[in-house]
Amino acid sequence: ESGGIQSELWLNTSGGIYRDNGGVFEFNLNTGLTPNVLLSRAVKFENGESEDTIFGLYSGGGSVIGFASATTQADFSTVWYTLDNAVVEYPDYADLISGISTDIIKSIAVNSDHDIYYMATALGAVIGSEELKTLTDSVDFKNDPMGSINPYMLTAENGSVSIDVVSTAGDRVFAGTKAGLYTDTINTVSAEGKKLGAPATGLTKVPGTEDLVFSYLESYNLDDVVVTAAVTDDNDVLILKDGAVFKTLDAASGIPIDAKAVFYEYEGTLHLILTGTNGSIDYDTEIAYTVLPS
Repeated sequence: ESGGIQSELWLNTSGGIYRDNGGVFEFNLNTGLTPNVLLSRAVKFENGESEDTIFGLYSGGGSVIGFASATTQADFSTVWYTLDNAVVEYPDYADLISGISTDIIKSIAVNSDHDIYYMATALGAVIGSEELKTLTDSVDFKNDPMGSINPYMLTAENGSVSIDVVSTAGDRVFAGTKAGLYTDTINTVSAEGKKLGAPATGLTKVPGTEDLVFSYLESYNLDDVVVTAAVTDDNDVLILKDGAVFKTLDAASGIPIDAKAVFYEYEGTLHLILTGTNGSIDYDTEIAYTVLPS
């Protein structure tokens, strides 16, 4: 009603995305479009020259994906742009899209400190920002789509290692692969030769993760210290402080199967909720936001 965009609570369900509208949860996707939503994120792009925009996206697995670009709260309850729309607009790529047998969107992470998102896809990992949105609004990708997007790609080992999961917070980004965990600080402003959100010097492998495969990442900015939970395919959970492993939670210690992570602060301590197929645990990370361990 105010014309601006405010924070919302979204629920991912087996019948699509619902949004909290004054205590009432309303269905919030195109009529008839009810995927089992596996993940969704939204990032606000603040633009001093025009209206602020929120870019939202979701994945139901495989080719079931959707995007929304909103300048008002009501925009989220109207039109979502789906992959079907893309096939119609870019028929030359229909075969490429239909030939992807894995999840097209594998992981999404949003950095609310700097209005950036990272999206790991079957075709590579994208660094999203207002700059990329402006590019996609104005450039014809028919002739050279990847050439236009390449400066906005997140890569590990010069692109030779596929990025499966991503996370970000503060001034850092993490990329989980089948050959270790990578990280770097990021450009927090766009400048000549520096894209907003791009690694400052290039992703490097976190020591001690060389032989690990990662299935989930979540990062949290704790007074300019980035704390990350990195879940391996063996169901161990690594707790990192900036670019180094601080503590490891062994799967045998009671970590839920296929764990997903969420951080929250309570009485001066950072907590981590790990939820999986057989339960949830609330873990005290031992990292306080007043005194950090050496």
